Amino acid sequence: MFMKSLCLTAALWAAPLTAQTVTAGNPQSVVDAIQALGYRATLTTDPLGKPLVQSAIEGINYVVYFYSCGAETNDECLDLLFSARFVLDSGGVPMSLANDWNTMKLFGEAVVDEDKNPGLTYFITTVGGLSQENFTEVVKLWGITVSQFKDHIGW
Repeated sequence: MFMKSLCLTAALWAAPLTAQTVTAGNPQSVVDAIQALGYRATLTTDPLGKPLVQSAIEGINYVVYFYSCGAETNDECLDLLFSARFVLDSGGVPMSLANDWNTMKLFGEAVVDEDKNPGLTYFITTVGGLSQENFTEVVKLWGITVSQFKDHIGW
């Protein structure tokens, strides 16, 4: 009886932890974690069939790409890349603006596309899973970074 009780207690403790784990291997957990923070999040797929989450923060639409996925099934992904693109009416920005950002900032990599429109990416790995608390910090940092980048590019 003691052993049954011990196993049941262990299972009850493990269940909430598993349910709260955010991992690229479970795309719905990413959606749920973003929604738990009060943001919209929609799970779709990219042109290669890999999971893709669409959301917004700081008034900017962004996507979350899934990387290091299983070769044949596109499941069991390990990594996430948050990505926001900014289309400017002013004809874009010089590459030096992105280079300045990348030199000064630790979080978020600035890029400039062929039309000189700036973008921002933020890579994280979810190997071993992230707690909701850890993922919340990732999203907070992403929001701060997006806000600072908007100022940097004059958005």
